[in-house]
Amino acid sequence: MATTFKASMFPVLLSLIIMLLFATIFPSAVAVSVKLTVPDTSTICDKSMNNTFCESFMKSTAGISTADLAGAGGIILDVSSKSAAETEDYIKTQVAAGDPKLAEAYKKCLENYRCAVSSIADAKASLASKDYEGMNLKASSAQSETDTCNEAVRGSGAAETDPVPVRSRYMCNVLDIVLIIANKLQKG
Repeated sequence: MATTFKASMFPVLLSLIIMLLFATIFPSAVAVSVKLTVPDTSTICDKSMNNTFCESFMKSTAGISTADLAGAGGIILDVSSKSAAETEDYIKTQVAAGDPKLAEAYKKCLENYRCAVSSIADAKASLASKDYEGMNLKASSAQSETDTCNEAVRGSGAAETDPVPVRSRYMCNVLDIVLIIANKLQKG
């Protein structure tokens, strides 16, 4: 009886060893999937730098209320990508308009927004590959670029209502939400 038991266990043990080896070599292929829940707006927005903006944005942006956390991150990155590209286009028109008072600041902003657009695209790619740390780093880089633009234009004497600082503050607030989501995704 002991010989029969050992013989019948050999295929099971061999299968377990192969599965363990496979899991060690290709961990993402056998990773346990963590069910992401619909984002809890208050939990996310409580951590944001502008709670009022966050609550309003999360409630008014289509698809967020029914998306899981990663899906919400993707939606928000899409919004930030579109906004950054539109702001970059606007800045180009301002550089071409040649307001000497703001020309240098707008030129710096144009470079900031080129970098921000690229960083947001990289953040979207990181999210798609479930590299949440990369998503966080790229979104942080984009936020830094938009904030730098905001400071440059405001420091050059632009009016408080100048569209570039207004758009840059919007971008900083949106990317803040992305960072919170990326951090939550990293924690699983």
